[in-house]
Amino acid sequence: MVFAKKQQKGFTLIEIIISIMLAVILVLIINTLLVSKTLSDRGENSTLAYALAQEEMEKLLNRGVLNLTNTTSAKFIDILFHEGKHAVLEDALSYSAPKVLNLTSDTALTTTVTGAIVAPKNLYDSITVDARLMLRSGSPLGSGKGIFFRAQDKKNGYLLTVSDTAIRLIKLVGGVETTLYSSAYFIVFDAWDRFELTVSGNILDFRLNGVSQFNITDDTFMEGYLAFVVTNGGDAAFDDITITDAVESASYTFDSLTAGELRGEWQRQSLKDLPQGTGEIDIANYLGDENIKDITVRTGWNEKGSLKTMELKTLITK
Repeated sequence: MVFAKKQQKGFTLIEIIISIMLAVILVLIINTLLVSKTLSDRGENSTLAYALAQEEMEKLLNRGVLNLTNTTSAKFIDILFHEGKHAVLEDALSYSAPKVLNLTSDTALTTTVTGAIVAPKNLYDSITVDARLMLRSGSPLGSGKGIFFRAQDKKNGYLLTVSDTAIRLIKLVGGVETTLYSSAYFIVFDAWDRFELTVSGNILDFRLNGVSQFNITDDTFMEGYLAFVVTNGGDAAFDDITITDAVESASYTFDSLTAGELRGEWQRQSLKDLPQGTGEIDIANYLGDENIKDITVRTGWNEKGSLKTMELKTLITK
């Protein structure tokens, strides 16, 4: 005789209870992770906001009282950030395979420089730069590739560019351009040019593909940021960069970096890394005394719909 085992349908009470408990535990875990991530994001935003405010404050203090102009809610000055979209890419056109440092213009920018990648140090004075630069096909007419050196910020410094029409050295003072050198040139897109820039004291010297272009003197800026740039909406790639100053010589091929976002010592965060980030400064005479400046540096960002601020204040005197 064969006995057929009765098949049980549905769940038992204990199985239902266990399922409910597991679901509750899962919800609790997810909520904990979400809260943890929210707190982590808030912590990271606050830390970055403080670091950016502190950097701006240090720049203002370095100016000294005599070089500080009273202002209210002005944008950050004396700082140069990355602009545009930058990444390490594997590229068949790389100068030394397989990777390049790529820079795409920010079309929203209305300044001459529409993309910039700031070199690792904050300040360079006398330096030699030996690098390969390539302007990509598809870049608009009039666009260029180049080096922004001894830069104080976006509106102040020396801008060396090679475009489809000319080699130019421009001095920017408060955003006003003065041409120090210009020579006709016809660029080849998707081709590498060797830039050899030597800056020593007030002497500015440049060779393009081994050919001397200029050797001039100007002492408006004696130190500042160094950045590789694109102008007027261009897209470019950079490779085999060597930067030599009085302290060291550093070479970069980018081949050891993981393809994707720029990391390591070339990574530089800015106000754009904060959600809707802003940076403002207030400078005023303290109690009416022009020899004492009351300085406020303020960073702001949007924290899930709530506006947050980080504020630093100090007094500086002669």
